[in-house]
Amino acid sequence: MDIVIPLFDQFEPLDAIGPYEILGYVPGATVRFVTAEPGLMQDVLGSLPVHARYSEVERATSC
Repeated sequence: MDIVIPLFDQFEPLDAIGPYEILGYVPGATVRFVTAEPGLMQDVLGSLPVHARYSEVERATSC
């Protein structure tokens, strides 16, 4: 299972890191951050390196 967490400029770190930590324990899951352009994404406290872009997500399913 491929789980993606989209990030945007000035995101709240807890909104991204909290789900990342919990979802990372799902057996067989790969969790990754995506953004419009790879590189350092600015959050309200600093920055987080992101290596994948939105266009690399093949499909998304909501629950």
